[in-house]
Amino acid sequence: MTDTAIDALRARLAAQPDAATVEAIRCAVQSRQRERGGHTGWGLLCEEAGLMGLAFREFQLAMRDDQTDLVAMERLAEH
Repeated sequence: MTDTAIDALRARLAAQPDAATVEAIRCAVQSRQRERGGHTGWGLLCEEAGLMGLAFREFQLAMRDDQTDLVAMERLAEH
């Protein structure tokens, strides 16, 4: 999934913050768990959706991919 998918889900969450939208985000994140790259953006979206466990995992994956990812590092420190 691309940044476009993140943007679409973020817009959907802003317009309709219901359980179906949160579930769509959870499913999207689960489906791309083994992919490399993009995990910081997905982690931020998970935080917005209240999916803190998934956000934590996404930030860990972001650090796996890039140990200099300052956003992921900061978010992990806050978690």
